[in-house]
Amino acid sequence: MQGDKIMELTENDITTILTRIDLLRKDSAMLSHRIDQDMMRRKSVQEEKKRLKGLLAQHAELSAKAGN
Repeated sequence: MQGDKIMELTENDITTILTRIDLLRKDSAMLSHRIDQDMMRRKSVQEEKKRLKGLLAQHAELSAKAGN
């Protein structure tokens, strides 16, 4: 199947094409799911980083007050 040329397709060609389309559709769905999982994980990591930075800031503030 090249460019704009119209080809006659055999039944086997059609079956092969439909199978390939189905595999690509499944692959796309799997990748979408993985992207969603990765985005949720990223959000979780960012929230944990923010929480830890808050703890450090709180510690620094308490240390500064205790030093004065």
